[in-house]
Amino acid sequence: MSAPRSPLALLRREWWLLAAACLIGTAALERSGLTARIDHIVYDALLSRRPSPPTDPILIVALDERSLTSVGAWPWPRSTQAELVRRLAAARPRAIGLDILLTEPRDPEGDRALAQAIAAAGNVYLPLAFIVPGRNGRPVDIERAIPAIARASAGTGHVNLSPDADGVTRSAWLAYGAAGAGWSALPAAMLGQSPRSLAIEPGVTRSSPIMIDF
Repeated sequence: MSAPRSPLALLRREWWLLAAACLIGTAALERSGLTARIDHIVYDALLSRRPSPPTDPILIVALDERSLTSVGAWPWPRSTQAELVRRLAAARPRAIGLDILLTEPRDPEGDRALAQAIAAAGNVYLPLAFIVPGRNGRPVDIERAIPAIARASAGTGHVNLSPDADGVTRSAWLAYGAAGAGWSALPAAMLGQSPRSLAIEPGVTRSSPIMIDF
């Protein structure tokens, strides 16, 4: 007959079984997505219950329903967008982020007017976006302003965002890379921040994730 196990050995065995059960349960919850949903609920609750921190003087000029009713349906003529840039530049902001993808040429006169307004301001940053997968079998397409307008800008930053499963965007990547080059997020580019080094891989690479403080 084998000797009975000591109480200490039995206790140790029970703790190991409990630890294994906890690990298996945690893995199952992680795979189900329940822990991510709980994280989102806690994050949203914490942000809504604490006072908003002071912010730098940032002005958002939104192209909202009121703007569209007043000026006209989108897309606005490039000459109208040029006037918008001139009015913003007249206020002498540190930087202007024109979050509009100017990927196709329009009327030559309007394109020229917008390029001239951007060049005259000297601090206008333009967006680019990554389309994954790209067309015709390409791993990625990069959507950016037409060359005539891009050359007039002070810089470029990406505007890609990845919403969570519930459709809410709580995080952002400060750097995106593709085709052997990298770009900072548009707000970071406006602050003069260069993209951090990115691995050269097919498709799109991302680095420096941050949570968004709403």
